[in-house]
Amino acid sequence: MFSKKLITAALAIAAAGVFAGSAQASVIDYDDVRLTSLDYDFGGSGFAFAEPVGSGEIHFHHENGGRIRPHLLGTIHLNDADGTCGRMRMEYYNAAGSWLNTSYGGSVCVTDDQHHSWSVDLDPYSSVGIDSVRVSVQKETVSGWSTTTSLTYGVDTHDDTVEITEDGVDFGGSTWSLGQPTTPGGVEWLLSTNGYVTPILRGAIHLNNSSGVCARMNLRYLTESGSYITSRAGGTVCSPDNGHHYWNVSLMSYVSTEIGQVQVQLQTLGTNGTYVTAGSQTVSINE
Repeated sequence: MFSKKLITAALAIAAAGVFAGSAQASVIDYDDVRLTSLDYDFGGSGFAFAEPVGSGEIHFHHENGGRIRPHLLGTIHLNDADGTCGRMRMEYYNAAGSWLNTSYGGSVCVTDDQHHSWSVDLDPYSSVGIDSVRVSVQKETVSGWSTTTSLTYGVDTHDDTVEITEDGVDFGGSTWSLGQPTTPGGVEWLLSTNGYVTPILRGAIHLNNSSGVCARMNLRYLTESGSYITSRAGGTVCSPDNGHHYWNVSLMSYVSTEIGQVQVQLQTLGTNGTYVTAGSQTVSINE
């Protein structure tokens, strides 16, 4: 269900809106993290059969200005590692695979061969360019620091389903049966390499038994806290008769580093020339 959403910086800048809002941070992605090697591990706080029980986590926050802040949480375990030290390392890369920065957690050391564990809460670096993070468990011996195990985690966004069903006017997928769409439409969240967010609404407007009725989709862009940024409307479609008719929608009309939510509105045109919201659904970039 989850997939990488990238658009070019040029497209983002060309379409970007500017909004000076209050600070916000959306958790746009998280992954379980469990790294095991001989005597040096990272995962959940429990420990059995010489391995962590459960997993730690890495969260990716999308903050003001479009910065991505990876946040590693969990437990580092040293077992049967007398006279050595351990630590966590996070290496940050952009979409081209180029290195951006490296951060280290605190060093923890043991003086016996028993099991020892320490909590990890590591999020020292953020950047608009972060696309992936390589998380490593490291050990220090008399020879210096070396990596025992590592895995790479990418920043992924998700799709939200949207389905609005009202009397004679609906939004969903393009297929139709028994008086309503058989599948939902959705909002796809695109994340550019410079931190801009582009929500794309995809689906279809359906008019059924609604001769002369006109409708459109309207998107209200909000911050993560729900503050209004701006609105953008799609094209208007009108039913020529009382049969079933549908029109595909692909609406991508606003880009900003501040978008945290989108209110999807299905609107009809009133006799006085103003649009009235028949139904709506709000979706969030938060996972």
